[in-house]
Amino acid sequence: MYFLWIFLIVVMVHLYLPDFLWENNNRYSLASLFLITNQMVIHDQADYFNEFFSSSSSMNAFLHLWSLSLEMQFYLLVPFIFLGLQFLKNDYLKLLTVVLITVMGFIGFAMILDKFAFNFLFLRLWQFSAGFIALFSMKINSSELPNKSPAEKIEAVEEKKFKCPFNKEDLVIIALSILALCLMPNKIPLLILRPLVTLSTALIIGCQTEKLQPGKGNVSIMMIGNSYILNFVDQIEESFNMNYSEFRYISIIASYGTFSSSWKISEQALEISKKQVELYKPDVLFIVPRYMQNIKDPIQKNDGLLEEMNKNIEFYEKFVKRIYILDALPEYSENFFTMFLHYLITRPEDMELLHLNKKKADLDMKNVRKRLRNIKCTKCELFDLSHLFVENDKYLTFDREKMLAYVDNSVHLTTAGVAPCDPIFKNITKGILNKF
Repeated sequence: MYFLWIFLIVVMVHLYLPDFLWENNNRYSLASLFLITNQMVIHDQADYFNEFFSSSSSMNAFLHLWSLSLEMQFYLLVPFIFLGLQFLKNDYLKLLTVVLITVMGFIGFAMILDKFAFNFLFLRLWQFSAGFIALFSMKINSSELPNKSPAEKIEAVEEKKFKCPFNKEDLVIIALSILALCLMPNKIPLLILRPLVTLSTALIIGCQTEKLQPGKGNVSIMMIGNSYILNFVDQIEESFNMNYSEFRYISIIASYGTFSSSWKISEQALEISKKQVELYKPDVLFIVPRYMQNIKDPIQKNDGLLEEMNKNIEFYEKFVKRIYILDALPEYSENFFTMFLHYLITRPEDMELLHLNKKKADLDMKNVRKRLRNIKCTKCELFDLSHLFVENDKYLTFDREKMLAYVDNSVHLTTAGVAPCDPIFKNITKGILNKF
């Protein structure tokens, strides 16, 4: 895709630039194609007769690609950096090494001619290595609680937090305040501002933690499916109130958990999901997909898709104790949120037209529901959310009182759409905790 993009730019430049400007753009187009635009800039800046061509005021259509070349050169270099770091015995030594690279690299950057240093990869490496500091800091933090029970882990985390004068939220606020210096009207010297911004960004990255913390219960949870998982993962996790030992989820495009579609990527997603279940052997498995494509097809006498679903469910039953499968939800329109806003602003009297016809929506998902109810599974339970949105002969698509849409433009539920589902998940959680 990168090379196609460069080729198209070359063609456009050749067609629309005057002949006398083409020779220089030709040079830079080739440099961009081979990811060395930054080196070409360095070369031209040192040449009295070519210096103008590297200036931002020149008619150079490829000059802006210096940053992309620098980035791609780093991607080519970084595997060798990580290979070298593997010779160090532990993450503390690796952290110390990347800190030294960052500090010494910045000193070199500050001491050498800025035009050269700005475009030379090895003198910009200190900014990339600041990201390594965040990486190894996170690895050290995540490995400080090995082989402990969930209760011990929480106690250790709480003890650690007590000793630290600042929590992560405080550090993030400090880092964001530093980043806000970029908006100040008074100009700050770049040799001061650039390292502050780089290290603040690394601090924000390093402060991010796993959203789902180690629990204090004895039941392990896993969720598999496509992006629909992201609708409910927070809500399901919160409904357990930390009463789990592990909480994992894997969201993959075209992943339906029990079957694969005609997409090649769907087959791969299914295999990945199965391997994850086999690897972690969760006590409870949630299968939460948005149902699309072939599961809506008419059911045949010896339905191949149903056989595939039964086969995959049988596989999951070898490793888990309980399986909860999301039932069919109404098929909402893509770009619904845009339509919702359009009606809200220009046609507020017609807002009710946005609700779905229940009979038509149920007919559309009829075969999905039939297949799900014909699954052979002794450990499975379907959970239906669609009835939460029913009113007479409609599926509601927005909250009338708050005027909030239940669906976004990508056909996922919004926060307002997920909220009515809370009692269902609390009921499921209560049943799980009572059994385990």
